[in-house]
Amino acid sequence: MFAARVTLSQGGRVLVPVEMRKALGMEIGDELLMKVENQELKIFNLQHAIQEAQDLMAQYNPKKKSLSAEIIKDRRDEA
Repeated sequence: MFAARVTLSQGGRVLVPVEMRKALGMEIGDELLMKVENQELKIFNLQHAIQEAQDLMAQYNPKKKSLSAEIIKDRRDEA
């Protein structure tokens, strides 16, 4: 676990220490996702957040079916 004391700069800027950026695999220009949860600011690498969401949803599709193909089929059957 990393902890660092940082200062909020002009315009609301915060410098993420290099050790934390390296540990999280963050590079200059990466898109990040920020959220407030339980009075904490959480910063995620966007690609990591997408992968976590996909992993979470995968449990509801254990046979790895194409859900979009199923929806298209249902719509065609209804028509």
